[in-house]
Amino acid sequence: MSRPILKIKTKKSDYLLEAISALAVIALVALPFIYYHQLPDEIPTHFNVRGEADSFGSKILIWVFTMIGVILYLGLTYMNRIPHKFNYPVDINQENAYYQYKNAIKLIRTVKLFSVLVMLFITYKSITFGLEESDGLGVYFLPFFLLLIFGTLAVYVITAIRNKRIDDHLR
Repeated sequence: MSRPILKIKTKKSDYLLEAISALAVIALVALPFIYYHQLPDEIPTHFNVRGEADSFGSKILIWVFTMIGVILYLGLTYMNRIPHKFNYPVDINQENAYYQYKNAIKLIRTVKLFSVLVMLFITYKSITFGLEESDGLGVYFLPFFLLLIFGTLAVYVITAIRNKRIDDHLR
């Protein structure tokens, strides 16, 4: 059975998430342009689990972080147009499709925002490290990032499954 293809209404909170994500992408692209000529020839290209720079490379590699962020932004923006093709923790039917699609689209928007903000933060910290204004990402970066992503996914899955249980009781 094929899933219904629905038009999901965009709410003000959705526009806000999209606007913040777009501003973060603009900043992500702007930072290397602004600081590129001030950077030393070598900048950090990798950070260990403690947030310390442990690998260095040419300053041109600052664009890698930017490209990853832009590609994530564009890919996740496209994905939000096809929620009927997503994988869901419940079976999708005509009764629950709108709610499940809306919930999944909100998840993708949130993950997109977090992903772009993380790439922006890493780019910023790589630049400030190169300019000798910081000493790395910080010890709390990785636990915070993991909690952010997995916490968001947990909220999504719980919300999706709860809706399924409600649908089951209505039949």
